[in-house]
Amino acid sequence: MKCRDCGTEAAEVIGLCRACIERASAEELLAPHTVVRRALAPGVRCVCFFGGSPEPQLPFALRGARRIVEEAEAQGREIRICWEWNGAGSPTLVRQAAELSLASRGIVKFDLKAWDEKLALALCGVSTRPSFDNFRMVAEELLPAAGHPLLTATTLLVPGYVGEEEVRKIAGFIATLSPDIPYSLLLFHPAYCLSDLSVTPLEQALGCFRAAREAGLRRVHVGNLHLLGLSFPAFLSLANKHR
Repeated sequence: MKCRDCGTEAAEVIGLCRACIERASAEELLAPHTVVRRALAPGVRCVCFFGGSPEPQLPFALRGARRIVEEAEAQGREIRICWEWNGAGSPTLVRQAAELSLASRGIVKFDLKAWDEKLALALCGVSTRPSFDNFRMVAEELLPAAGHPLLTATTLLVPGYVGEEEVRKIAGFIATLSPDIPYSLLLFHPAYCLSDLSVTPLEQALGCFRAAREAGLRRVHVGNLHLLGLSFPAFLSLANKHR
């Protein structure tokens, strides 16, 4: 498989919000040496820890990631370490994980679910403030030293919950840190506890895309467009017509 973040051949490691589409993937328990062995398979150039979210196993994930990098270097190989998470873990551990991605030329992707606290509690059961605080920390303290796109963010466009206002606030926050941080808006499809909702409507996707760009971000993408039978170029064409 290819890493959804850096695009290289990857091994994946699973770490739930109510819309989680990876819930069925979290059944297998892996010993540290098994994770390392799989990561060092021929052709693997990236290890992506995602989920769910890897924070509940972050000390374990960090130990495994460090061993992977060390053994890869001993073999004369480069393996990138990527994280796709909600980012709400211990700031100390989040920084250590991001530093590992910085050193290995990997990517740290924060899933920023909601800006409004009440909405965050409804969707996730917890506050998203720690996620935004850790995002700021990585952006301010590590991103300036990166020679590659170390930090990215995503937001899931849940129908009836996450619309233009939420996206505008999240995008505005990101833009104050750097207008060039990549931001991906993901179309929702019914899963887990939100199986009674629809796919994100096209008009909602268009409005949120415009809101993110108007907030000052230069690198805005929309993912899962296949759910609407569209490619990103086709979506861009529609977005430009609806200005």
